[in-house]
Amino acid sequence: MISFDSFYRKFKHVILYMASFFIEMFLFLLFLFLCSYFFLTIFTIQGNSMEPLIDNDSFIVVNRISIFLQDPEFGDVIIFQPLNPEKIKIDRLSCLILSSVQIEHNLWDCKTIPELYIKRVLGVPGDTISIEDGEVFRNGDRVKEPYILKKNSTRVLKGETKFVVPQGKYFVLGDNRKKSDDSRSHSRMWQDINGKIDPFVSQKNIFGYFMWQL
Repeated sequence: MISFDSFYRKFKHVILYMASFFIEMFLFLLFLFLCSYFFLTIFTIQGNSMEPLIDNDSFIVVNRISIFLQDPEFGDVIIFQPLNPEKIKIDRLSCLILSSVQIEHNLWDCKTIPELYIKRVLGVPGDTISIEDGEVFRNGDRVKEPYILKKNSTRVLKGETKFVVPQGKYFVLGDNRKKSDDSRSHSRMWQDINGKIDPFVSQKNIFGYFMWQL
């Protein structure tokens, strides 16, 4: 025969164990959330616009905290949200985990999230960037680019050959110039809500810095 006191002690033990488990799980998830938002995040790369530095279908580590401490500099590889990004379908659990890496995203509407992009900064505020004979010039000086996939492969996709970078914005290019939708392009991702092309990345839309490929 089991006494009431014995049953109560066992029941209390189970309740305390479950409460401890859920508290530890909550703290662990909170830790992951804070780490992904303020420190480091892992992304999967879809596309070859940054080859040979970053391969298609590879994983990369992104430094989130530095974007709060310093502005992007010439040559930095950044992760950003363009003006008019594509939407990615996502399940609710993944949405909860990944919502911290999105710049404009409603946590309670977990059907799609904006897609982020990765490019190299070739122009900072105040720079004049021009493209001539397949090469990039910054403030009149030819940019040495040992990292690009093919030399003399930078072509103007549409429109302007000279770009003056405004304050608070950045001119970006992919290392694989023939396969990159970047500041040279007039594609949908560079259009504002009025359909006007803005070839620059706004600082407020930069998520973080590329650190390394896993």
